[in-house]
Amino acid sequence: MFFNLFTRRNKAQKVNDSVHRLDLAYQNALKHINIMNMIMKENNDKQNIIRLRQAKLSLQVTFNRALLKLGDHKVNKSG
Repeated sequence: MFFNLFTRRNKAQKVNDSVHRLDLAYQNALKHINIMNMIMKENNDKQNIIRLRQAKLSLQVTFNRALLKLGDHKVNKSG
């Protein structure tokens, strides 16, 4: 009984750590996209501003999918 509780807690902690690392990577990528966006606005580079907007949306979709997969893992594998 104790071992089962310990393994559940250990798996949940691994998922929480993964979510934290994923969030840090997402925030870092978002920061770089925003910096590039400011540079492109200064240079009035409309084509690359559009590309950065698309990259930002793609990053958000990828982040949300990864969170959903981690959530599924937490629900399906923790018990």
